Amino acid sequence: LLRRAWKEFPETPWGQRAFLLIQRDCSTPELGCRGPNCFQPVIRQGEKFLRDYPDTPFRTEQIYHLALAYDTWWSLSQAGPNDPTAEGAQVDNESGKRARMQAIDLYEELIRVAGGGPEAQVGQLSLPRLKLGLATGERAFFCAS
Repeated sequence: LLRRAWKEFPETPWGQRAFLLIQRDCSTPELGCRGPNCFQPVIRQGEKFLRDYPDTPFRTEQIYHLALAYDTWWSLSQAGPNDPTAEGAQVDNESGKRARMQAIDLYEELIRVAGGGPEAQVGQLSLPRLKLGLATGERAFFCAS
């Protein structure tokens, strides 16, 4: 039902809400998830979503998803070779550094637009570690199973 709402009614709030819920499912073929690195399709599709629907009422939530996805990318790039929480990750340090900067920008944007909301609170907790170049341990949209 979620896939149908998104595919048939993407310009409606119901279709857009369905899209955000679909992003959380690693087995969703619409996002292009193949293997554990679902944070990359979430980023591609999420950025496209914001370009296609700049006035969506779910902008803050999509920015939050993007921030988590980039934070995951960064954190996985910092994981050690024996880290079981990063098994199957296909990231390198250079792309991780770029992802870190994107995560910082997105969390800062959340703090500006979401005020004291829960998304902004996550950003406030993650930003210090990101700015110091420390891994956050984030694993959103990383599907190990």
